[in-house]
Amino acid sequence: MGDDLFGIDRDPWHPDQIINRFEHLIQQSHLSPIRVHDLRHCAATYLKAAGADMKDIQETLGPRRPRPPA
Repeated sequence: MGDDLFGIDRDPWHPDQIINRFEHLIQQSHLSPIRVHDLRHCAATYLKAAGADMKDIQETLGPRRPRPPA
């Protein structure tokens, strides 16, 4: 992916930019529409099928939206 999710200066993009880029790549690839959040569900499903318990899955995926430091 290289520069697909990071700018040339290698600074990470804002989350909205990542979502916009992801949606653009899906359209370019002629894939069925999928949201970034759907990938989270997909990962959880594969982890569960591989035998992971729910606590491990929760810890692996982390919070849906990270909270800013206090």
